[in-house]
Amino acid sequence: MRKIFLTLAICLLIVNSNAFGEVGHKIGTVEYVRTHDQTIAGWQSPNFWFTLNGITSAGSCARVNGNGTVMFVGDSKSAMAMVIAAYMTNKSIQVTYDDQILVNGLCLARFITYGDPPPGF
Repeated sequence: MRKIFLTLAICLLIVNSNAFGEVGHKIGTVEYVRTHDQTIAGWQSPNFWFTLNGITSAGSCARVNGNGTVMFVGDSKSAMAMVIAAYMTNKSIQVTYDDQILVNGLCLARFITYGDPPPGF
């Protein structure tokens, strides 16, 4: 019985729930960028959210704004600078996400790539 329990425990440790998530990439121009002050529950500087024009789905990233576009969250000042630069120049960025990694219920932008055009994967 002990061997069965040990084998089951090891199997459960090997199987990770993130294995069922989607890692994906979306390319588009920035639609909105929003920052929050730290008095709003759950938001801490430098967290911010942004959307890409026309991106209405990204794996199971379910939170969308009023226009129906997926809301991604950035968690660094350098990410914010890249998103704002792309917004101001109307250039495309590529957002890489894992729909199992959330910040305040939004999918975290794991990588933000800026280029003309950004490279696809």
